Amino acid sequence: MDSFSNKTTFIKNSKSESYSFCLTGKNTIMCNYFNDKGEYIRSLTIGDQNILDYDADIDHENIIHLLCLTKEGNLTYYIYRDERWSNHVLTKLDVKSNKYNYLTLKTVKNKIHIFYSVSNLLNYNLYTIKHVVSDKRKWDKNNIISTTLGKNPHAFYVAFDKTGGIHLVYQDIDKGKQHIYYTSYNTFLQKWSKSPEKISDGNSDNYSPFIFIDNNSSIHVTWSTNVNNSTELIYKQMSILSNSKHVWKQYKLPKSFNCSYPIIMQDNGVLKLLYNQNNLLKCHYSNNHGYTWNADESITNIDFESLEIIKFSSNYTYDKLRMKVNYIYGKTKNKIELYYCNSYSNSTNVNSYGEDSTLYYDFNSSNDTNICSLKDKENQKIFNSNPNQINKAKNDQYNINTVDKENTIKKTHYNQYKENDLIDYNTEPLKNKDDLQSQNLNKLILEEIEQIENEAVKEFIKNTKSKLDLLLSNTSILKEKSHEIENIILNNVKELDKKFIKNKKFSYEIKNCLCSLEKIFDKYKHDNKEISELLSSIEEIYEQNTIHIVNIQNKIQQIYDIVENTPAPNLLKKIFSIFNK
Repeated sequence: MDSFSNKTTFIKNSKSESYSFCLTGKNTIMCNYFNDKGEYIRSLTIGDQNILDYDADIDHENIIHLLCLTKEGNLTYYIYRDERWSNHVLTKLDVKSNKYNYLTLKTVKNKIHIFYSVSNLLNYNLYTIKHVVSDKRKWDKNNIISTTLGKNPHAFYVAFDKTGGIHLVYQDIDKGKQHIYYTSYNTFLQKWSKSPEKISDGNSDNYSPFIFIDNNSSIHVTWSTNVNNSTELIYKQMSILSNSKHVWKQYKLPKSFNCSYPIIMQDNGVLKLLYNQNNLLKCHYSNNHGYTWNADESITNIDFESLEIIKFSSNYTYDKLRMKVNYIYGKTKNKIELYYCNSYSNSTNVNSYGEDSTLYYDFNSSNDTNICSLKDKENQKIFNSNPNQINKAKNDQYNINTVDKENTIKKTHYNQYKENDLIDYNTEPLKNKDDLQSQNLNKLILEEIEQIENEAVKEFIKNTKSKLDLLLSNTSILKEKSHEIENIILNNVKELDKKFIKNKKFSYEIKNCLCSLEKIFDKYKHDNKEISELLSSIEEIYEQNTIHIVNIQNKIQQIYDIVENTPAPNLLKKIFSIFNK
């Protein structure tokens, strides 16, 4: 089983509305919609019944990007914005002569990255990993590496650091054994490394590599290796920012056997390594950045064969602050279940570590099954022929001619599912005295909220207020309690906001100190380099002197032998001959 072959994509926008994508048995892409409470709303079938592979992602503007490859070879790009889908064909690939796998889409800092592997059907064991990137002006194509599949092929995985640098792991054959390799893309040079690094050791076969970059910019890689007719997990890490850059360090995991398909994520500062053991989902966790690991026994008896690997992307502020997840194991049949993800934000499903570690999204909470179908259009556009197609689509609000009117998703009955923090300022004032007082107090609270400088704090208090209003809106007594609670929370949050503002100066001082320390370290590195060069020179002189000393010792020994064994008349002549050689 290749974990990539059973992939689901789960996307969450900044309003906490969610979308899940999966490839159905009829080779269509099914998209399921959820509101901000995680309640299933409706489904949408995207494309014809001829999809070979797909991937999706969300950018910083809450625009959903979806890429799919059809059986005809059309690489079709879909965009979802303002509750409307549009699409066009980027290029046509030669699916009759080549096999394409592991389609991966990622949007980072206004750039669109596409990865995939391609192999010729006549020699399918040799495949090339390709990278296509667009900066809204043009498409650039790169061959990352050509590699041999071996007897147990697995997907490559990519991860992006905070600077936009790309890091990739894959497996290849070396001296008859399968090994794990690491390579990277330099964003400044816009080039991939020409010398991938083999990071697996020994003479055993290694499989299913996975790469993850945490919030501290450390790179984590894990994979399976054969040991004594069993498979164990290997874990290594490398820091991008420290002096030990480009140095991989291995750390021990709890002893376990028959393990495969490991992935890593970060949940509320805790690193978690999920994997398959004897067809059951297991987990190790680390509270100290991966230096030591422990086994998590909070969930048992989860059939691994029933799980999917879920690509996870979220623009929701709470999720971005509490977790870093690129992939996770779960289920998407009758309801979505994400395992070992305690910090996931879903109003009533925020658990502390060690409690129930599963998040549930119920598909049966709504009877709305508004299923539509989007048809691919024959629009042959090669990458280099019109590189601004996607950007143009954005500017035209995705009113691309290749989309029929029937393909536009209507907004009817959809706004009711949006966030509850929308406040209607145009509501007519009520004539009841108590209601007027309540409305004036509400207005004062709203004015105070707008004065808060920290946007995250402001968003928090707005969400809290709107949900309290909704919860306590039935009677006047409950309304009064609502305002009391709101005032308490508002005052506490305002004090917190003031502390944030006061601490700005302190934060700047810390940054200045760190900059000074960095300069000191730079000087230390320079001095250390000079010392190293001096030591190298001394070592060279020492080696030369040692050779001279040995030569002199040999000559002395020869003189000693001559003096001892030669008659007196010939002694002086032989001694001279030693130094004249």
